[in-house]
Amino acid sequence: MEVNIDGYTAFTNFSGRRSVLYVNNCYGAVEYKPKTYNDDIVWCTIKVSGNNSLVVGVAYRSPNSSDQQNALIEKTIKTVADCNF
Repeated sequence: MEVNIDGYTAFTNFSGRRSVLYVNNCYGAVEYKPKTYNDDIVWCTIKVSGNNSLVVGVAYRSPNSSDQQNALIEKTIKTVADCNF
């Protein structure tokens, strides 16, 4: 499956819900995999200044998600939010 867009880096996850996160190449984004991993979320980090980084993610949540799936997405987001970048 072709997911490339000229001038952008595509961070993909085709094992879950086929999420794609596009980031302009000028930002030098790097893929990020948190300790709590969820197939439905794709993450990257972007250096913004000095030692500071911005974490960007895209999540797919089906309207039919179970409570367990919702809890895993929430846990993953909380884990990333608690990290120091």
